[in-house]
Amino acid sequence: AGLLMASSETYETLALSSSPDAPGVLEVAINRPDSLNAFNGLFWVEMKRCMEAASDDPEVRCVVLHGGSCRLFTSGLDLKEEMSGGSGGTLGIGAAATTKADVSRRALRMEAGIRIAQDGISSVERCRKPVVVAMHSGVIGGGVDLVCACDIRYCSEDTFFSIAEVNVGLTAD
Repeated sequence: AGLLMASSETYETLALSSSPDAPGVLEVAINRPDSLNAFNGLFWVEMKRCMEAASDDPEVRCVVLHGGSCRLFTSGLDLKEEMSGGSGGTLGIGAAATTKADVSRRALRMEAGIRIAQDGISSVERCRKPVVVAMHSGVIGGGVDLVCACDIRYCSEDTFFSIAEVNVGLTAD
């Protein structure tokens, strides 16, 4: 039930699979190719749920995280969602920017969303099974944080890394 149950769970932002050719290996693909695998609020929640399930599953011996069929491993934070100003953004950047409150109160409103994102990344680090990440093409913004939380990192020859938060007015972790 363990590994097979985990790989058949329904995730919107992740695609899980396992193969009889690699018993005990759970493949986790970031599954948002239409947005260049950008991280949205649901992604953070699902990543945490997935890593906790993998950590507790006695049939999982190793997790392999990759960017799936997307042309980038990840484009980082989903800025369209974040800057919409509505409740769709995890961090509340857009909503905070439109609030007249002082800077400290805006930051306090963003804390809960930041904690959700940090918990998603920290769940990879806390997973009791080794997490191997296979990167290709762009690893941008929060993607660098995510891959640093993994135990083993592999990348194709075309992989590049970019921390561009400062270019959009954000402070990088």
